[in-house]
Amino acid sequence: MIVINMKHGMNDAQRRNLARLLAIPVQDIDERVLVPTFDLVGELVPQVLALVDGLITTETLLEEIALIAPSVAEAALIVAVYVHGKLGYWPPILRMAQTQGLPTPRWDVVEVVRLGLVGQTVRVQRTGGGA
Repeated sequence: MIVINMKHGMNDAQRRNLARLLAIPVQDIDERVLVPTFDLVGELVPQVLALVDGLITTETLLEEIALIAPSVAEAALIVAVYVHGKLGYWPPILRMAQTQGLPTPRWDVVEVVRLGLVGQTVRVQRTGGGA
């Protein structure tokens, strides 16, 4: 099992607990810790794809993959999967950023990340053409 960890590396006790929950040997856990630093002004999708590019290779196609997401991002992931399951499409993510230079903080939508389009783009790259 490949664990893509976007929080912090697991210690030995956490690895043993995960192995117990998954009913697999602890040595079968291949943890890959990603420590993202994003340009909050730039487009998010290219930055994320550059971060994860190469994590799933021909050798890892048959491996199970699990994610450890930062803070309450787990809940947002569940909501996205719920919408996809109920409605048949991935909801876009509206990325917010603080507007600079104002006397009081204000957050504005700075980007619309179309998850369905990201999935289609990666599928085309994977298959070398059609969806």
